[in-house]
Amino acid sequence: MDTVQRSRTAIARQRLSMPARVAMSDAVVKTDTTVLDYGCGRGDDVGYLAALGIAVQGWDPHFRPIPPPTRADVVLLTYVLNVIENIDERMETLKAALGLARRCLVVSVRLRWEEHSIQGLDHHDGVITTRGTFQALHRPEEFRLWANMITGIVQ
Repeated sequence: MDTVQRSRTAIARQRLSMPARVAMSDAVVKTDTTVLDYGCGRGDDVGYLAALGIAVQGWDPHFRPIPPPTRADVVLLTYVLNVIENIDERMETLKAALGLARRCLVVSVRLRWEEHSIQGLDHHDGVITTRGTFQALHRPEEFRLWANMITGIVQ
C-alpha cells in the first residue's frame, strides 16, 4: 500500500477519551484551563470538554484544519503520534504540540500490548493496517525515552 489513510484512524467516541479523563481527574484540566486538542480527529473530546465548561479548541489536519491551532494552557496530543508513519514528521508534530502548550502537554500513544488486535503489514516501526492506516505501538519506557530525547524534557 502506497498511501496511508490517516483520516481513517479518527474514531467516534461515546465518552471522553481516557487521556482527557485522566487529565481532568488529576486536575491538569479544570474549568479555568484553556485546552487545545491537537489532532482532535472528529472532535468528540472537544465537544465533551466544552459541555463541561472547559474553554477548548480542536485542530486536526484533516477534519478541522481551520482555524490554525493556537496556544493553550494544556495541549492534548492523544493517539496522534502513533498514526504518523514518517518518523521525522512524528518528531515535528511532538515539537509543534509542545510549542503550543503554555503549562502542560498531555501525550498518549497506543501501547505494544495492543498488537494482537492489529493486523497488517510491517512498515518502518509499525504496521500498515488492513484499513490502510498506520499504527506504531510502543512500550511505555521506550516512548518515554524517545519523547524525552525529542523535547529535552526529562522526568
